[in-house]
Amino acid sequence: MGKFGQSGKALTFILIVFVVLLISVTGISLFFFLKEIDARQAAEAQVDQLKSVEAKLNTDLKTAQEQITLLDEKKREAEEKIESLLQEVDLQKTAKEEVQKQNLALQDNLQKETQAKEEIRSRLSQDLQAAQDKYNSVKSDLDKALARAKELEQAKSQIQAQGMPDSDSPIVVLPTMETTSEGGIQLEKIVVNPNPNSKGRVISVDSDTDFVIVSLGEKDGIVKGALLSIFRGESYLGDVKVSRVLAEMSAADFVPPFKSQNVKKDDQVVVKK
Repeated sequence: MGKFGQSGKALTFILIVFVVLLISVTGISLFFFLKEIDARQAAEAQVDQLKSVEAKLNTDLKTAQEQITLLDEKKREAEEKIESLLQEVDLQKTAKEEVQKQNLALQDNLQKETQAKEEIRSRLSQDLQAAQDKYNSVKSDLDKALARAKELEQAKSQIQAQGMPDSDSPIVVLPTMETTSEGGIQLEKIVVNPNPNSKGRVISVDSDTDFVIVSLGEKDGIVKGALLSIFRGESYLGDVKVSRVLAEMSAADFVPPFKSQNVKKDDQVVVKK
């Protein structure tokens, strides 16, 4: 009887220990299950956040790619200008050599023309003396004609005094000269802004090449050569002139004295009216 009592107590103790362990394992399992649920929810929230960040990064990437496209075009233009300047330098060097040759030829021609002018001056002196002699002869004839006219006037006065009818006086018609001038009016080219109510903002400012990228493009009716005004709040900063146009943005050059140092990102841009 004693052995059975002791065995029952041991079995009861084992059962109690088993139940306690089972409860502990169940609590631990429930704790880790709840932790897993919290971790999963946190992971899902992080995934949603990463998706939002990815969408923003895709948008920024698209904007950066468009800016790179504009910068590449500006780079090509700069390279073309450099190539053109190099060609002009070569042309100027060739032209300088040609001018030197022409100067030598001109010096020879100048010497020849100087000799020719001396000969012409001598001939003109002779002609002038002959003209002076002819002038003296004509003046003498004119004096005689004036004296004859005076005699005729006196005779006319005597005839009028005797009551004779006067003859018709000759009519002298003086020639007139009409000066005409031809001219034309040239009208300046007018650039009409297609959508004067369009508003945008400054996306970026390139101080090296002195141009600005704005958020107005073909969809806003912007065309190459259009004038845009930049404001900061209510303050007018200056104007820029569009040089490149894309669908959703444009590149514009500063209109002097307006410079890139006076502009910041997100300044307001409107079409100049």
